[in-house]
Amino acid sequence: MFVKSLSFLLALLAFLPAADLSPAADESTAEESTAPLEEKDLLGLYLQANTGTLLEFHAKGKLSGWPTGGSYKIVGPHRVEITQMIAGKEERLPVEIMVQKEGLIMVRNVNGENETVPLHRLQAVKFDAKAWQGDCMVHVLLSGPKLATRREAKLMEDGYIRTPEGGYWLRLLQDPEGKKTLGFSSNLEDQTLAVSLYKAGSLLVVFDQLEKPTLLSIIQLSVK
Repeated sequence: MFVKSLSFLLALLAFLPAADLSPAADESTAEESTAPLEEKDLLGLYLQANTGTLLEFHAKGKLSGWPTGGSYKIVGPHRVEITQMIAGKEERLPVEIMVQKEGLIMVRNVNGENETVPLHRLQAVKFDAKAWQGDCMVHVLLSGPKLATRREAKLMEDGYIRTPEGGYWLRLLQDPEGKKTLGFSSNLEDQTLAVSLYKAGSLLVVFDQLEKPTLLSIIQLSVK
């Protein structure tokens, strides 16, 4: 049910066909901005729509991410050079980025052809199992050293994300004081971690930390 190697994850994301991770409730109608790109336009956390990877642009050129971070540099009106460590090797990727209301549009050249990649801006949200309950799809679940992808599930009113057989992949809940959200997975021997929650449309992103997370999940909620 789980893949044990994180190196497999890197290979998976490198060759994974385009996944349907577009937030169904956030269809874009906004035109792209033609103004020259500034650092403030990039700042924030994004979901890369075609692979399920996460990118967070910080000030002063720092780029956090999962499964890998790095750095970025604005080199033209809409040109950005992204530097990342991929499988232990530094890679530089020149891209064109346009700003939209819902996030960013990144265009990169792959084998001589331009590939358009939407980056959906994620917004921090409070935990609300009652509003989110129903059938869902766990696109990604990283739990310690193990990885599961594309698992059908049901989010229950008590915060359990249960398997079709009645077990569970993950549980989210509020701490007794209601100040933070907690998460645990059976694969972590019920170790409870403080987690952050973000949404873009129907997509819920959960992680304890973006750099080298112990628990991370991307979940497609029911659209109501």
